[in-house]
Amino acid sequence: MNQEMTNNKNNFVQLYRYVQGISETPAAFHMWSCISLIAACVADRVWIQWIQGQPIYPHMFTFLIAPSGIGKNIAISAAERLIIHDPELANWVNHYRGKITGPALYDLLGRSAFDEKTQTYIEPNSKVWFVTPELKNSMGAPEMAQSLIETMTELWSACGTTFRDRTRKNAEVVVEDPCINWLAGTTKEWLMKAVTPADIRGGFFARVLPVYYPYMYPKEKVCKPRYPKDAEKVWLGLRDRVYKLCNLKGEMQISNDADEAIYQWYENRRRPHDDSLAPYHNRALEMILKLSIIFALADEESLRIERLHFQLAIKHYWILQQNVMDLIELSAQTPQTEDAKAVLAVVEKYGSLMRSQLLKKVYSKGIDQMRLNGAISALINMDRIERDVNKNGGIIYSVKEGG
Repeated sequence: MNQEMTNNKNNFVQLYRYVQGISETPAAFHMWSCISLIAACVADRVWIQWIQGQPIYPHMFTFLIAPSGIGKNIAISAAERLIIHDPELANWVNHYRGKITGPALYDLLGRSAFDEKTQTYIEPNSKVWFVTPELKNSMGAPEMAQSLIETMTELWSACGTTFRDRTRKNAEVVVEDPCINWLAGTTKEWLMKAVTPADIRGGFFARVLPVYYPYMYPKEKVCKPRYPKDAEKVWLGLRDRVYKLCNLKGEMQISNDADEAIYQWYENRRRPHDDSLAPYHNRALEMILKLSIIFALADEESLRIERLHFQLAIKHYWILQQNVMDLIELSAQTPQTEDAKAVLAVVEKYGSLMRSQLLKKVYSKGIDQMRLNGAISALINMDRIERDVNKNGGIIYSVKEGG
């Protein structure tokens, strides 16, 4: 069993990863889907009292970012299985998988719903586990996605308070103590359309845990997943613990050892070299404390944060932060820079190509002759490729040595 998380053999996340077996789905996707599940189970019923009167809850937005077919939906669906097998449990967690808009989300969390069976109104559940395995399919056009993202940002900050929406025509919507956990899957291409560069450099994305898998193909070939022999037994044990998590309530205590580690880390951490990382730097303590809660809860539903839980939170948070620079760079790219990257990748793959061959290779990416000219010109100016002429007068492009 993977001992990366903790030496506690009953650690929820560790057992969850173990029971997923060996497959082509990135292990990180299973791990972070599980973390989102735990956060959804406890919602705002556990907290840290860090700033007086402003408790920190473990709610979080988790985005699995990878090319299509890599396993985002598989990982998300696996986590959902621990909830949806019991309709009452799913209702308690308020599991929501489907399309939604910003205004509809306010209604979901703030308006009573009429139950046809009982002919009564059911009070709204302002806690929700919002699951969108494919962001594009769940949020519609990028403009609609942007509206939902703005709503999510507002409701994130309103956790533990009362949120009012007076912009609706029919009536005011009041959401008492909203608590949103969001588990989403998306490709980087669609994410860049739905999330503005300002969102990635600022408020919204600093609240997101971006689990980024940049590879086009799985790292390991596994035709059919291989599961451990005791998978079913372990899975049923995890089901029982989900019920415990859903009934857990109380303030998290921080051990003296963990408290000392937190202060040492905070005093010694350096400012980022790039000012675009400032929002992430400024929100890091809050996000790490949220993860510390989750890692403590994973150790047999403990309400006490130990040094190890904080250290795990730092480790895994900073692994994800390495992805942030990639996303910031992606958000700054123009179609021209995308073309140049695509052309360079093809030239690097084949070593050298005649112009006609190169055009055929990149045409499927939407790069026509005019766009190819622009990309080649940029790459030559950057000393990344060089142009030559063969004995028949054909133009050949190849990678420039030292470029």
